[in-house]
Parts: sequence; C-alpha cells; structure tokens
Amino acid sequence: MLNWHGYWMSVMEMPFSSDEYREIAASATSDLRKLLNLPVDYHILFLQGGAYAHFALLAMNLMGNIAAADYIQTGHWSTRAIYEAKRYGQVNIAASAEPAGFNHIPPIAEWRLDPAAAYCHITTNETANGVQFHWLPDTGDVPLVADMTSDFLARQLDVSRFGLVYASAQKNVGPDSPSSLSATACSISTWISRRPYSITACRRGMTLASIPRRPSVYTLPVLSLHGCWRWEGWLWCGNATDKRPRGCMP
Repeated sequence: MLNWHGYWMSVMEMPFSSDEYREIAASATSDLRKLLNLPVDYHILFLQGGAYAHFALLAMNLMGNIAAADYIQTGHWSTRAIYEAKRYGQVNIAASAEPAGFNHIPPIAEWRLDPAAAYCHITTNETANGVQFHWLPDTGDVPLVADMTSDFLARQLDVSRFGLVYASAQKNVGPDSPSSLSATACSISTWISRRPYSITACRRGMTLASIPRRPSVYTLPVLSLHGCWRWEGWLWCGNATDKRPRGCMP
C-alpha cells in the first residue's frame, strides 16, 4: 500500500482521476464481475455511504412516477429500510414476520405483492434477528431488490434474478472506513423511466465509470486484492466442498 505496483506512492496519495487509480477501479470492478458472474447488461457501482444510505437512495431513484414499492419486513434492517423509503413514496408491506417476533421468513404464499409496484425489496440476511432467505422469491415483472450486506459473496447467486443487489463492502469484501463503500450491481432496465436525483443518481454513476464523486481511495484496492484472492480459489464461502469452520483462514 505504500508503493503501489512501483508507482512510488500510496493509493491514498493518488489523484482519483489519475490513470493509475482508474486502473485500480477497473480491476476491482472486473474482479467483482467475475465473482458475481454478472450478466453483461448489469453495472457495478461503488458508492459511499454504505447500505444504510441506500435505504433512501433506492426509493429516490426507483420509485419514480409510480411512487410505490413492496417491502418484505423480516427484521431490524428491513424495518429500517421501510422507515427511510416512506419518506419518498408509498410503501406496501407485502409480508411481515413482526407479529411472530421476526423469527422466520414469511412464506411466499402469504405475500401480497402489487404487480404495479416499482420494485420489491428484501433483506436476505437479518443479522439482528437471526433469519435468512434460503430461497429467492419470484416477483414477476416487478424488479427484485435485495440488501445483501451481511451475506454478499457468501454464497453463489444468480444475479440475473434481481433488478438490483447492494451491500456495504466492509462486511465481506473490504475494510471499514469513515465513509463506508457500498457495492451495487444493477440491471440497466431497472432504471428505465425512473427519476434520478443528482449525485445519488445511479444512472449518473453508470455513465461516470462508477465514480460520480471522490471515491474511498483505500477501500477499492483492498476490495480488488480480496477479489483476486477469492478468484484464485483460496476461499469460496458458498462452495459446498469447503467444510472449514467459520473464520478459518487458509
């Protein structure tokens, strides 16, 4: 980190607009695309603020003229997402495990989805309540959006089933930082006819190579190194043949 690839400077000294740093960002994006097996029509955005900022960003960007979205309430973090989304539009709690104390994922038969909703939001792993999705819901033509902060890259995933997935990178693929980085993978079609908002607009991030503003310059190279480490086969948490205890490093 003190002498990045012979440039005789730390990544924290590099201008984020320099060719050297853009090479780092491109490498991080490429590594993450490989790990996710990302379809070609999906973008990766590295945005500051962490997943919590996305609770508001999603509603600001995706509700658009529809101004309504479905949310599945499964615990603390989905409840926080609902609270933020209500600031920007109508939230339909299509299913909730609150009456049972958030001790399970409501079965799909109990979901009351709105076919006209802008998107359907789930939290794949509620760490505060100890419940996790072990199946992916079919939401039809409504884009499925998932907060995967606590289990991002912890298992193999068919990203094409989602309109958008997002996660705070410091959980599984990078270091924590004063302004946490959020890794977001989203389909181009998810943003069609939506209403973007200036610096929080995900569509704007797509056109600016995922750097619409000054990035977290230390986090991206660590994420890239971590991606290379996983891609080379050291550890894949979702691999059924990997029986090492949790937290065991090679």
